[in-house]
Amino acid sequence: IWQLFHARQADITPEVQMRWRAEAWRRLASPFAVLSYTLIGLLSVLRSPFRRHGGVIGLIAAVLGVMILVALELGVVNLAARNNALIPVIFAITCGPALAGGAALAHQRLRTRTGGA
Repeated sequence: IWQLFHARQADITPEVQMRWRAEAWRRLASPFAVLSYTLIGLLSVLRSPFRRHGGVIGLIAAVLGVMILVALELGVVNLAARNNALIPVIFAITCGPALAGGAALAHQRLRTRTGGA
């Protein structure tokens, strides 16, 4: 990652340097994306009611949610490679679902502790 951030400017063009910078930030954000994907799956399982012979709708929704996040991340990384001002959007897309999923899990845990419906 250090080489992606600190490439010698004499060796590469500014366009390539912008692409490398976006790739470095994508690599730094990818662990948060994995956490987001995990929380989407976890929430789909924990929030759906138990059914002995079915309950596939929540799992399909989780798979579609992860697919949409992957597509958004790929699109934003490609846009950020052309315009480095969009690099913070990479973190918004990768960290946003993890923060929202963590908040939803915490809210559900508080509701079950207090006896709420």
